[in-house]
Amino acid sequence: MVVGDRIRQLRLHKGMTQGELVGGITSVAYLSRVENGNTKPSQNFISSVAPKLGVKVEDLMERRVDDVEQRVREIYRQFQQEKNIIEEDLSFLRLNATDLYPTSVHLKVYTILIYYYSKLNIDLEEAYRIYELSQRFISEQVESGLEEEFFYYYRACGAMFFNKQNYMKASHYDDLREELLVYVTNRKEIANFYLDRSVTKQEILTDQTVSLFYAQKAYDLYLEVNDQVQIAGVLITMGIQYHMNQQLDKSVESLTRAKELVDPNNSYFLGIIEFHLGRVHVAQRNNEVAIEYYLRSLQYYEQLDVEEKRIHVYKRLVEVYIELKEWEKVEYYLNEGLTAVDPDQSPSLYIDLSSIKAGTYRLRQDEARYEKEMQRIINLGVESQQFILVIKLAKQIASYYFEKKAYKKSANYFMMATEYEVKLTL
Repeated sequence: MVVGDRIRQLRLHKGMTQGELVGGITSVAYLSRVENGNTKPSQNFISSVAPKLGVKVEDLMERRVDDVEQRVREIYRQFQQEKNIIEEDLSFLRLNATDLYPTSVHLKVYTILIYYYSKLNIDLEEAYRIYELSQRFISEQVESGLEEEFFYYYRACGAMFFNKQNYMKASHYDDLREELLVYVTNRKEIANFYLDRSVTKQEILTDQTVSLFYAQKAYDLYLEVNDQVQIAGVLITMGIQYHMNQQLDKSVESLTRAKELVDPNNSYFLGIIEFHLGRVHVAQRNNEVAIEYYLRSLQYYEQLDVEEKRIHVYKRLVEVYIELKEWEKVEYYLNEGLTAVDPDQSPSLYIDLSSIKAGTYRLRQDEARYEKEMQRIINLGVESQQFILVIKLAKQIASYYFEKKAYKKSANYFMMATEYEVKLTL
């Protein structure tokens, strides 16, 4: 990549116009000639624009492959330790993402970039764009000697798909990671894998036995390395999974143990614990008590920038108030949730809330609107690969059509549910 290409790529990444970059330095016409490769930029020009682009002067120049490899290794090592990256290093990686380097370099570059935009500075559209770019440079075949690097690249890809709520694709990358687990020596990273595997299985399986198996393996390893924060996190996960398996006493036990371990200032964990204790009380038909837990959960979340967590609470409050037939509160929390949720970023949550909204149409005997909305969100579920939700909703509308004696439509939706149940077992 020539200097002009590098300047243009960084300028576009930072969202700068040509005028913004060269204001007070030179003319836009000169920059255009540089970016188009028609003019060789002067040293003074490069020295002036490099700080505005957030890189070192030498990063804009042609560099030896050995120098790039060494710098990438240093950034990768630091990122593995700190799970963070400075802007200058981020820009350097982006500059070198599309140059022709050995696979070992591309693995490190794309692992950091995908993980960064999936987990740290969350921009899932950008993470997916980088992921698609990585597919051009990284082979599907694991190269000998690079097994551990592939393991971490697959982790970044899996995290991105999990956050996009494409749990089937996330599970695919978990499968690939599991094949490489024997090459990973860090016990905490192995524990992290088991926890990732557990929460992904939780999203795609109805029976949580397998999820709990992996959660227990993660718990044992976190105990071994004495990571109290992660121990509490796994206990929360197990509490959720026990609840999903209707093992309510074990759910309460796990959540209570987690609460005892959590730092009183950890509003995030405390909000999750209160929320899931509320869910257990709903299962025990203690709706008024559940509402208290849900509202405490919202209080914890209000201290944080965790919109999706708040939406989950809104959804559960809607369900409780439907049970209590308090329709004004149903309408209030449902609107709060649907206003806040992004269908593209959180398709599972959006479909869940929309299915509840559809249910209110049926309660009001607006059957035409109910049918149309259910068909819409089932189609959306198929497009976004939310197959568990597709199965549940297809069965719901199949039963509805059966009651209406619309047997052909009923059979079609029962067949759809069966089709996706088979798909999930493959």
